[in-house]
Amino acid sequence: MFFRRLLGVLVVLFLGTAPALAHPHIFVDSTAQIVFDTQGRFTEIRHRWVFDEAFSAWVTQGLDVNGDGRVSPDEMQELADQNLLDLSEFEYYTFAGEGQKELIFRPVPGAHMHMDNGRVVLEFSIVPTQAYEIANTPEIEVSAPDYYLAFSVPASGGVTPAGAPPDWSVASHPPQPPSG
Repeated sequence: MFFRRLLGVLVVLFLGTAPALAHPHIFVDSTAQIVFDTQGRFTEIRHRWVFDEAFSAWVTQGLDVNGDGRVSPDEMQELADQNLLDLSEFEYYTFAGEGQKELIFRPVPGAHMHMDNGRVVLEFSIVPTQAYEIANTPEIEVSAPDYYLAFSVPASGGVTPAGAPPDWSVASHPPQPPSG
């Protein structure tokens, strides 16, 4: 529903205006926890995406079903469930691997949404199809190749490990605008 709404707006607003697609329309503050098992294998990414206020206001229109003046997590659950389905078409905007090895992800049940200071927060987890034994230096990227969404990750604390081997560390690099 969320991404279908998004695509519907994309078609309506940008039909015939290809140059407008060269910049982001939705801004997402993203954090991730990288989870390891007891053998030191990469097993999960726990995403937390906080959407900008304008998009949050738009996407929650009509969701206050009980009329109490706020959109509750229960009222947002159908949207969260649909988001997880729709995100699979975009590979969860998460790309990971080492060299030529690219990981494929699947969702973990339990995605949920809530409001935080007027902004929609989506929390969900994805796992590689099997626990991944790290050979060298894996790269994990959260991005929208078409640049319709702009993801930002805080320089400190944006990516954290859980259960990582002692010699494992995180280096975060800011997103780069598309070339051309």
